[in-house]
Amino acid sequence: MRTGVVVIGRNEGPRLGASLRAASGGGGPVVYVDSRSSDGSVELARSLGVRILGIPDGQPLSAARARNVGFAALLEADPTIEAIQFIDGDCEMVDGWFQAAWNELAARPDAAIVFGRVRERHADANVYTRLCEMEFDRPPGDVASCGGIFMIRAAVMREVGGFNPDIVAAEEPELSKRIVGLGWTIVRLGRDMCLHDSGMTRFGQWWRREMRGGYAGIDAARRFGLAQYRRQNRSARMWTAGVFGAAAAAGGAAAWVWGWWAALAAVLIVLALVPFQSLRLAVRAARRGVPLSTAFAYGAMMMLSKWAQAYGQAKRSLELARGRSARIVEHRKPPRAPAPSGGVP
Repeated sequence: MRTGVVVIGRNEGPRLGASLRAASGGGGPVVYVDSRSSDGSVELARSLGVRILGIPDGQPLSAARARNVGFAALLEADPTIEAIQFIDGDCEMVDGWFQAAWNELAARPDAAIVFGRVRERHADANVYTRLCEMEFDRPPGDVASCGGIFMIRAAVMREVGGFNPDIVAAEEPELSKRIVGLGWTIVRLGRDMCLHDSGMTRFGQWWRREMRGGYAGIDAARRFGLAQYRRQNRSARMWTAGVFGAAAAAGGAAAWVWGWWAALAAVLIVLALVPFQSLRLAVRAARRGVPLSTAFAYGAMMMLSKWAQAYGQAKRSLELARGRSARIVEHRKPPRAPAPSGGVP
């Protein structure tokens, strides 16, 4: 199957070299769409002989816009392309993936999108990378949406008009909703697709990554009606403002009827729901075979992530009230510029 590959990136550093080299495994044309990097990414891609594109001046940055630029360029250069593989510059396709995806598309004429398991490259480096590895672990089968790494039939991409360029995150579920609405199927294969390098080593990076989910969730739910983000938004509000509001109400009522000691007990009982839910999530993870230390870290961090998401929701809601457009939220600072290396993928 004639396949073009679109690699997108912004300040990916040395990760980008591995991503571009592995992208050549499809045997078709590869384009790299850079989102105004300042770390030498463009120079690195140029040294590898890859065609380089960019976001037009004056247009806001977004992964959706970058992917659209790459897709349009590939189809303009070669209208015979049958499929497009999208990949981020911090990911590296694994051997055998292209053939597996082609086989599935050939066997499933109803399938528009095929994707597989993402593996964290340094899964055991720290708690943040272990959480990423867990996040990517989902069962195979027909699903409602995909992430940003996937293979799609070029004809379907043309039919739906590509990504919505105004979405700064959650653009894949929005695209998936339109595709499924046309009667197509999205398939997750039970095999490895790529290695992901999150580059997370600090709490602040993890916090901003989680905050981005809440920030994007406001537009995804309000503007585009994505049900999974409605649930995420409700959950974040319930486990932050909701719990503390309930604790205050219970404490006030108890103080009015029984006194301050009863009020303190009522507050503690309500607040105890948070560690109870954390334990519940940890037990559920442990039953899936996750090591106990990672399972308990998962439970605690998932409850803490509700605060990051709630903060992101508040930030985006305030921007909407002021009439401001959404902006990209980055959790990594630009790494040091990599030294160019020779070779053509």
